[in-house]
Amino acid sequence: MRRIQLRITPQMIIQNLAVDLYSPGQAAMEIIRNGVAASQPDHDTWNPKLATIEVTISKNHPFIGGPATVFLDHGCGMTEPALERYFGWLGTPTHLQREFSTGTHMGASQKGIGRYAGLFCNKNCRPSNPDASKEGFYLFSRTMSTGPIRLIHVTPGAIAVENGIEVDHFVDPDSTEARFLGGIRGSFTAIVIPSPVFDTADDIYGHIKWLLPREKDKMFNLTVNGKKIEPPPLWDDVNATEENGIFRARIGAGNKECDGIWFCDAETGFRVASCVKLGRLLPEPLGYPDLAGDIFAPGLLRYQNTARDSLSRDYTRRGNPEWLRLLSFLNLRVAPKALELIERDELEEDTIETLGELVSLINDTFGEPEPVSLPPGPVITTPIVRPTGGTGTKKPGTPGERRPRGASITVGSKVYRLHYNAPLGSLFFATPAGIDRNIILINAKGTYQLPKVKQARREHCLMQILFAVGEVEGFGSAHESMKFANEMRGVILKKRKGG
Repeated sequence: MRRIQLRITPQMIIQNLAVDLYSPGQAAMEIIRNGVAASQPDHDTWNPKLATIEVTISKNHPFIGGPATVFLDHGCGMTEPALERYFGWLGTPTHLQREFSTGTHMGASQKGIGRYAGLFCNKNCRPSNPDASKEGFYLFSRTMSTGPIRLIHVTPGAIAVENGIEVDHFVDPDSTEARFLGGIRGSFTAIVIPSPVFDTADDIYGHIKWLLPREKDKMFNLTVNGKKIEPPPLWDDVNATEENGIFRARIGAGNKECDGIWFCDAETGFRVASCVKLGRLLPEPLGYPDLAGDIFAPGLLRYQNTARDSLSRDYTRRGNPEWLRLLSFLNLRVAPKALELIERDELEEDTIETLGELVSLINDTFGEPEPVSLPPGPVITTPIVRPTGGTGTKKPGTPGERRPRGASITVGSKVYRLHYNAPLGSLFFATPAGIDRNIILINAKGTYQLPKVKQARREHCLMQILFAVGEVEGFGSAHESMKFANEMRGVILKKRKGG
């Protein structure tokens, strides 16, 4: 009986295992995390202090003869089983899936595709480059304390269409190729990436800093160009811990850079899932982008999605006791305190009133978004700021008055969530959120100057929101986003006039 063996093209590897899968920071962290895993004594251990990772960004690397990024770990090196797994399988082999059903090293190593993250870090390894199949990275490795060093050139072409990757080429430690390693003693692996996406040490730190273990006691030894690297400090406006310490929350307010609150794996400290992405599964206001911080829970890494920004449905299903325990902690200990942070910021009454009118107008045109049932959580009562008339000063609204902190709208056939408390400063009224492009951040705090005349204010806010939706749609230019906004405005006006 005739059989056909599936073949993988270099373009598929480049597009799907590099370009579409990672951001620069995520790609770098995949390499770093693999180095930490290689520094552990066995598959069941995750002791980050055993690992030393050195990242070097060079403008004229002696081996490459040009710019390069080097990731060096002092782990076990590429053993024979590791070589077979690394270069012989795409994903994790079935027998290893059975043996390590939740991954290895506390779930830090599990998916079996992060080994190709180095392809993304080479900016010439892109589908638009006709020679991309020849681009890639070099791997230097040794499993003994001294002796020859294995040198492997990893390219999409070798993986997919050639006769495989040559893994038994060795060079002398004093050779021209390996001289940059400076006579390292012991086992190690060095990933050398030409044409790197990172230009400077500050550049790479800016991309990875929020992906590092969030608690310092979980941090491994990491240097970039010789400088020791630490994660950004935790927030301390909200500091909640369950009695046995399994669940921990550290939250602050108003930091758009880090994209809201994140769930972190309690054992490793790695960020696992964005609360902005999970928003409607969580008690309010934990999915609000204007909050920032980290919530630690055990065993999350094994439920992380491939993009490393959300949790699988296996974890968030209603019957999962782990999810229910986390929800209980969030409802009782975290959400009420986070609510206090939200309510510290007053929202401008005129802006909130205008937004309410626009939400009704837009949804009357395109249809109401389907309601989504929320888990039990605190009711948000928002302070209102009312103009006093003529003086430019403001006074608080009546105690107990409630105003929404956000709303959902339908534009075209898609649903977008508006969040009114965004820390956007004085130059922006509406902009897409960073982590979830279906969220539009709105500045309703009064720091953005809106027209005083009601009709002009409504028209301005409408166009700002529709322009932000145009940006979400990925038109790629201000001209195209504005064209989209004008088209949607025309549809809304036609509907309003009964056309």
